[in-house]
Amino acid sequence: QLDQLPAGHYQLVPDEQDTYANLAGAIEKLGLDCIFMPPIVTDYLLTDSVLREAAFDLENRGIASSELEHKARQLYQSGYFEQLLEQSPNTLSVGEQQLLAVTLALNQAQPMLVGQYCFDFLSEANLRLIEDAILATGKVFIDISQRNHGRRWKLDRLMLMELDDPGTATDHPSERPDTL
Repeated sequence: QLDQLPAGHYQLVPDEQDTYANLAGAIEKLGLDCIFMPPIVTDYLLTDSVLREAAFDLENRGIASSELEHKARQLYQSGYFEQLLEQSPNTLSVGEQQLLAVTLALNQAQPMLVGQYCFDFLSEANLRLIEDAILATGKVFIDISQRNHGRRWKLDRLMLMELDDPGTATDHPSERPDTL
């Protein structure tokens, strides 16, 4: 059942019905605390630097102005973005922007995140970076995706059911090169 999923990334295969609306309805019915990511996760990025992105989120959560920069730097400490703090998110590659948006969303209080096609254009290596970040936070991320990557799931009322054919790990059909 959705409210008993262990931490991790769940790739939900869309069906002929509106999978996103059905999933949102199931989450609402169970009363789960969740973040719904925008279809284009880079829409989540609003400021002029990677550091200010984290500070913006922290400020919205009520962190005192005097602590914002310190706490924002802590968020990125010894991580992928540690050397990119002053860089504008607009100058990052699409893969880096996706990684940044998910990193910030994972630092919100909600234990579950839901997105549509959030990771479809990432290479397997970059997808593993995001999946590691999801596991490190102990959260559940359900992504509705056409991508054929590892274990895949379908929604059946209030439950996720694993599909019999887990597929093979492949890059997105567009064959885009890795941009992260």
